[in-house]
Amino acid sequence: MHFNLVSKATYPAFLAHLSGSSSSSPIVFNRVHSRYSHGYSTTSGKFTADRDGVYIFLHNIEADSRIVTTTLRVNGENKVETRSDGRHSGYDDSAVVSVLQLFTGDQVYVAIQTGTADDGQSLFFGVLLYEL
Repeated sequence: MHFNLVSKATYPAFLAHLSGSSSSSPIVFNRVHSRYSHGYSTTSGKFTADRDGVYIFLHNIEADSRIVTTTLRVNGENKVETRSDGRHSGYDDSAVVSVLQLFTGDQVYVAIQTGTADDGQSLFFGVLLYEL
């Protein structure tokens, strides 16, 4: 197996947190760590793949005193769902890790199905594992 090396300056990787709360879809994680923001838009809330490859994503959603369900979507298609139920303990969060094969131009984002995501622990992370 041969892996193509990618320079650090253009390596597809991002880490973004939610500042405030959001009930809109896609969720716009608006606090991006500047060293890790390649491919993620704080305007749309979407990651856009700039090359074919296998990527890993993690999203963690916090619910404050309510139920929140979300889904990770690729080009509008649901891939994996989460459910956080903060009704009993005041807050709850759920996390999911996904490994996805993407093609250039594919868009990945977290969508709210029900409820409102809260700040604190809500985040969205993605990185290219290897190019195809």
